[in-house]
Amino acid sequence: MQSVIDDYFATCENENRIATITGLALHLGFASRQTLINYQRKPQFDYTIARAKLRVEAITEQQLYTRDGAQGAEFTLSRNFQWLDPHKDRELNIRQREAEIKEQEAQSGKIANDHEDPLSLALRKAVEDEEACSKLGIAG
Repeated sequence: MQSVIDDYFATCENENRIATITGLALHLGFASRQTLINYQRKPQFDYTIARAKLRVEAITEQQLYTRDGAQGAEFTLSRNFQWLDPHKDRELNIRQREAEIKEQEAQSGKIANDHEDPLSLALRKAVEDEEACSKLGIAG
């Protein structure tokens, strides 16, 4: 298996293609990306496939520093390699919590006007402060 994996990366390099998990799965003869992932669960292939996936991740990470590949690389790293953007995750959690609170209050009949309640105002202010810090390059 290792020789076929090495061949895949050499082929990508020779043909100026970016290595991908799906491309690796195809080159190994699998019918799907998921089959490759499932195959990794077999102890005899775990290390070999884990290293190959790490090589793909490293190549993808390098794309973050190119103008043309940055957005695709960011998407791939977040979806396939569980890279997270703490700012986006925190903002999403705050907005989800704010929506949950409003939903609970609406169901209990507490919101009788269009004015925001103090907790929603505080949550929105926290998000705005975080965005301002992010734009200025300051850790929030």
